[in-house]
Amino acid sequence: LIGVVGADIKVGKLEEQVENIKLYDTGYAFMLNKDYDYVIHPTLDRDSNFKTISHGQYNFISEEIEEKGLGIVDTNFDGESKIMVYSKLLDDKVIILTVPKKEILATVYNTIYIIIGVIIISVIISAIIALVLGKKISNPLVLITGILNTTANLDLTEIEETKEIM
Repeated sequence: LIGVVGADIKVGKLEEQVENIKLYDTGYAFMLNKDYDYVIHPTLDRDSNFKTISHGQYNFISEEIEEKGLGIVDTNFDGESKIMVYSKLLDDKVIILTVPKKEILATVYNTIYIIIGVIIISVIISAIIALVLGKKISNPLVLITGILNTTANLDLTEIEETKEIM
């Protein structure tokens, strides 16, 4: 009798911990028994079976759980693209964590947008700096080229241009 009470307390504690798992904004955890009946779920009761809900649409996940025992599934669940992580426990119960893919990837998308923004701003700043420096470098060269062309033609009447260089 003591062993049964001890096991019942541990199962109750486990169920409480699974119920309290919150992932991102709307992600949650649920637990199935060895027959894939729901033990814990936010909306489904113990009369529902994972293999038979939605006309057996998710049966392939239960087959993968049986085969691997631990893994990740990318699937469309409850009309939403979700990532499900599952683990089969020693007593053949299954814990599944499910999170909408858009919530997981939101941070990645924000990081990508920031990187793209930084690249665009860097390109614009680099182009402006290149134009300014190019102008500073090319102005004296254009002036010297003009003076050399004038001198080459033996026309020394416009020698005043050299004052701009100094």
